[in-house]
Amino acid sequence: MNPIIRYGDLLAVAAGGATLAAASMAGEVDPLWWILWGVFAAIVAGARIYRGRLDRH
Repeated sequence: MNPIIRYGDLLAVAAGGATLAAASMAGEVDPLWWILWGVFAAIVAGARIYRGRLDRH
């Protein structure tokens, strides 16, 4: 499988975090955006763990 497809969700989380970090350095970012990013990152991590367990069985 193409690595971009396989790791696309991780790339999206990393890009979102990098964008928020850059925006925080440039000015004020509402903490809600960091909370939403954290929730999204947790969902992606959970989905990857679940998918990994499905592949093993």
